[in-house]
Amino acid sequence: MLTDEDIQQIIGAMTEIFPTKKDMISSMSEVFPTKENLIPSMAEVFPTKENMIGSMSEVFPTKENMIGTMSEVFPTKENMIGTMSEVFPTKDNLLSSMEKIFVSVEKHDKALDEMRGMFSSLQSSVDGFMSKTEKTSDELAVLRHKGDRHEKWIGQLAQKAELKLEY
Repeated sequence: MLTDEDIQQIIGAMTEIFPTKKDMISSMSEVFPTKENLIPSMAEVFPTKENMIGSMSEVFPTKENMIGTMSEVFPTKENMIGTMSEVFPTKDNLLSSMEKIFVSVEKHDKALDEMRGMFSSLQSSVDGFMSKTEKTSDELAVLRHKGDRHEKWIGQLAQKAELKLEY
């Protein structure tokens, strides 16, 4: 039979092996940007509606002027990729973060085998204790019966000798 202390030890071992929901969320917040962090960086890359209307309202510029204006307003492909790599994690960053957050199958199996071994050891201890308890209980019953017989014999002897026994 497991005691509360044994159960607490097993739960303690499990909390050391598996991350809590809070730990997982805090680890994920280090990897993925929050909405508050993402919106200001997007505002730096993309022009506002007012900037777009202001540059277009110069009475339809020529193709050359439009290309010049667009290169000032819109970021280049290289600038976009650079900004996105700062904002979004790479595949390698995600994999390394996931390795930190999630336990590998081998570690999980090893921990499970250790817990099974501890549980088996605990069961053996409890079985040994119960067999000793049963043996002691049987011995006490035999001694109690023997004491009752002796008490009966002493009472019979006292009666034949006409003695009054005081307890």
